[in-house]
Amino acid sequence: MKLADEHFRLLVESIQDYAIYILDPSGIVRSWNAGAQRLKGYTADEAIGLPFATLFTPEDRASRKPEHLLATALKNGRHEDSGWRVRKDGSQFWANALITALFENGAHVGFAKVTRDLTDRAYRAFVEATHSIVWGTDATGRPNADSPTWRGFTGQSEEHWRAGGTWESIHPDDRPRFTETWAAAKASGTPLDAEFRLRRHDGKHVWMGSRAVPFRNADGSIREWFGVTLDISDRKLAELDRERAIDFLRTTLRSIGDAVIATDAKGLVTFMNPVAEQLTGWTTDEGRGRRLDEIFPI
Repeated sequence: MKLADEHFRLLVESIQDYAIYILDPSGIVRSWNAGAQRLKGYTADEAIGLPFATLFTPEDRASRKPEHLLATALKNGRHEDSGWRVRKDGSQFWANALITALFENGAHVGFAKVTRDLTDRAYRAFVEATHSIVWGTDATGRPNADSPTWRGFTGQSEEHWRAGGTWESIHPDDRPRFTETWAAAKASGTPLDAEFRLRRHDGKHVWMGSRAVPFRNADGSIREWFGVTLDISDRKLAELDRERAIDFLRTTLRSIGDAVIATDAKGLVTFMNPVAEQLTGWTTDEGRGRRLDEIFPI
């Protein structure tokens, strides 16, 4: 039995793809495998004795999320959670963690924790499938993790991104409207929906659509924001072509010598050329939205 236990210990310690470690009942790290060192950056000597809350973001520590996770695991026997975790060098990664309460002879003796890094796997699959820019901020809107896709598009450095220069690549004409929309979303806790021109690394501005949703703490307060930004330049070009076509059509209709009245599918007036205005006595602004038979009885 002791030989089997030793083999199991050696197996756990050698696993590279998962961080596997033991916590005492108060959340202090008591063991640390090779996968934990690779994922989190701490050697076993550095990690053992640390509070496991050290591995969480400042926002999560302030909201006492680590204590809440342990309490939930103790109550239910186990608890699974996904969220941002912090490496020794301060960088962050998106993790999925399973915490299991450990008991011996009916007494609670600690927790087993298994963590895997979902950042590369989930983000890469999402980005490759959608060609999206993905980014995240804390509750105040300040970047809380690197965004290689945003930086790859804009050419910004990671230092510039993290220092708050995030939105400087938005076109100056669009920035005030974006700032106002972003502030309103943060204040109300509702998703951000915005469109703006974003400066590409070659200096060209490209129309982008951005949506961000809040992730919340157990008490309902916002913990962080997850955003996705997509190239909508083709849609914007199509809208511009449509507007130009409509303007051309209106100009043409205005020049026709006969009366022209246009309606929507419900029969409500949308356009009248000058001849129709003179014939009916209604201007386009006065007639718009009224029934055709009200403007021009037949």
